[in-house]
Amino acid sequence: MNRNNLEGKGRAGSAFLLIDASCSTNLIALVVPDRQVRLTRTFPGREYPGENLLSACEAWLDGCAIKGEDLDYFATSHGPGSLTGLRVAGSFIRTLAQVFRKPVITLNSLWVLERSLGQEEREVVTIIQARQDRYFVRFRSAQDSDDYALLTGEELFERRPPEAFYCLEERCDLIRRFPDRFAGSDYVLQRLDPDCYIEGVAQAIQNRAGKEYHEIALHYGGQSVAEEVFYRKKGSMI
Repeated sequence: MNRNNLEGKGRAGSAFLLIDASCSTNLIALVVPDRQVRLTRTFPGREYPGENLLSACEAWLDGCAIKGEDLDYFATSHGPGSLTGLRVAGSFIRTLAQVFRKPVITLNSLWVLERSLGQEEREVVTIIQARQDRYFVRFRSAQDSDDYALLTGEELFERRPPEAFYCLEERCDLIRRFPDRFAGSDYVLQRLDPDCYIEGVAQAIQNRAGKEYHEIALHYGGQSVAEEVFYRKKGSMI
């Protein structure tokens, strides 16, 4: 793909197909401004299998008489997320981008989830990934830069109260393991906001953030984004 093609399409009115399968709310969107098309659909909880998501995309394109070459971009998430979901969405997007020679926009779902809440000033704890009693989290506040940590459940509660938590998955392990700590707390079971995600894609397009299909780096399996940052910072201090 020619880099000039990436730069030439960086405009707010670009057409794109979006698939995010990185958290408990799986999202697809088709945006084609020239034809006044703006379709969104979520697959909450266990409703999402890869086949449903892909068939829904195909039905939209057929129903609106839109072909792959009519789109300027494809968009997806680069994680963190589930192994199966990201693999299905990433493979589908990569294949389409390769066939139609179109650039790809990749956003971090964690960023989109936090934007969906709309509370920039509030100190928050984002549960990125949970494995047994080890939690990979990000602390964010308006005053300080983001801080990543690898903690046990007890260590986590020592550093922040439950009301500071933004639990990004409906079946968050932390709530199941410590129900008494969350009793009466107004914690958030977060879902992706389609409008915030579409806005994020539009901003990325304006910033000419498109990549070629083979440049997409998906974070699934192995270490989470938090783990990677945590160990990288730890190594730099040795």
